[in-house]
Amino acid sequence: MYNLIPETDNGHIGASAVNIYQYSCEINRPSYIHKPKLNIDGNMWCALYGDDLQNGVAGFGKSPEEAYQDFDKNWAKRIL
Repeated sequence: MYNLIPETDNGHIGASAVNIYQYSCEINRPSYIHKPKLNIDGNMWCALYGDDLQNGVAGFGKSPEEAYQDFDKNWAKRIL
């Protein structure tokens, strides 16, 4: 099997490839692309895209990152 990431003795090229991959994943997250509003709702952070919870997509969490992760997960959910 061939390794497509060139390596050097100190591993810098391989580490750079990993960083580029992680960055490309990050900028393709729904929360990064759509930039939902971030607010505190009670004791939780809320990331909301849309006018309200009934007509938009929301994510909740104990931190902004957790709210964004929940938003990303909810973005892919279908309406029942």
